[in-house]
Amino acid sequence: MKENISALMDDALDDAAAHAAITDLQADKTLKDSWDTYQLIGDAMRGGGGLALDVRREVSERLRDEPTVLAPARRWPLPARKLRHYALAASLACAAVVGWMGWQQDESEMVVAKASEAQVFSPVTAVEAPYLLAHQEMAGTIDSSQRRVAYVPARDKAAH
Repeated sequence: MKENISALMDDALDDAAAHAAITDLQADKTLKDSWDTYQLIGDAMRGGGGLALDVRREVSERLRDEPTVLAPARRWPLPARKLRHYALAASLACAAVVGWMGWQQDESEMVVAKASEAQVFSPVTAVEAPYLLAHQEMAGTIDSSQRRVAYVPARDKAAH
């Protein structure tokens, strides 16, 4: 049979024999595989760049023929499942301890700042920082509108 396939490739068969060989190719998968292999070898020997293989069809057929494997649902191991319950119990215990401590705290321990004891801050003035001005080339491009200033408390002139 393979001799007929080889002769068909070489165009050495008459019409009736060629028709019979083509019918055999369509009926027998092993002959079809041999035909594909011979064509591939011939293209490789001739240096043909365009190998016309129908890979998609072949892969689809092979995937269709493979058995489907149904795996059971994964169960967590027993210790990991118990760990969820311990984590929940620990978080509830922590919340209970914090709530209990807040409930037991005396009101006398709570310190509230009185309005009359609030701190008074001295006024702030803007002064150019000479160090920043001297090293401004290291800080990138800055124009005069973006000069950096340091805010320092105003000095009392009476103290000097």
